[in-house]
Amino acid sequence: MLAPVTAASLTTIAAFIPLTMIGAEIGTMLMAIPMVIIAVIIASLIESFLILPGHLHHALKGVDLTKKNPVRVLFEEGFDHFRHHQFRNLIRWCLSNRSIVIAVAVAMMIFVIGLIAGGRVGFVFFPSPDGKRLDAEARFVAGIPADISKAYSKRLYDAIYEAEKELEPGIVEIATRKQHMSGRYSGPIYAGATVELVDPDQRQTTNDEFMRVWRQKAGQAPGMDRLVISQPKAGPPGSDLDIRMWGAEINQLKAASLELQEAMKQISGVILFAMICPMDVINLFMN
Repeated sequence: MLAPVTAASLTTIAAFIPLTMIGAEIGTMLMAIPMVIIAVIIASLIESFLILPGHLHHALKGVDLTKKNPVRVLFEEGFDHFRHHQFRNLIRWCLSNRSIVIAVAVAMMIFVIGLIAGGRVGFVFFPSPDGKRLDAEARFVAGIPADISKAYSKRLYDAIYEAEKELEPGIVEIATRKQHMSGRYSGPIYAGATVELVDPDQRQTTNDEFMRVWRQKAGQAPGMDRLVISQPKAGPPGSDLDIRMWGAEINQLKAASLELQEAMKQISGVILFAMICPMDVINLFMN
């Protein structure tokens, strides 16, 4: 049993080794998973072949191995009959008809790939279920009058109830406005609002629908650089898609990012995007 068990353990270890090579934030989070599994598999090999035999040797002393439980005898006889007759006949048929077995396996693989590629079976990496809280964060260019951001925070607050009225009345539990505040930042160029909806199983409207209508009702404001409406999500940190550009002047990078945004607007499923570099900030990196 040493060879097959060791081979099976090594194949499992080989399957988890690529997870240790993932970089960035998600690699830091996933690193613990393969390391723990690999350590447990190695420890189980040592336990099963070096330590467990000694334990069994001492534990089975004085035990009459010739006396068997009737239930166990019945089970073993039934299992042996299945193994030597039904299962063996099936294996013999598969070996005699290799082409049919391979064709069926390939057809099933194509069928499964077709289900996923055709959208019949959806796939979401780290799915994030709808929560109750939604946040809107707006940022204006530097030098904007404080009254403009203050008025827009009021506009964000009013847009919550306008969206509720259009979609599904009664789903808003709590709504708050943030004057000169947005997430971790504060100042006259920031504005925001927060809303808590009823539980997802008590409403028909999804968070994506509410955020889309909320954005439409809020509209734009003079001097606004960015408006992000999002929900807290579980899973790895970061956005669903992060694109980083470097190696050129700041104005060229800005122009490239604006062009990329226009292209992403044409992609179905893109609901919002945000740039880290605003119009009025120049980042200097010094080594």
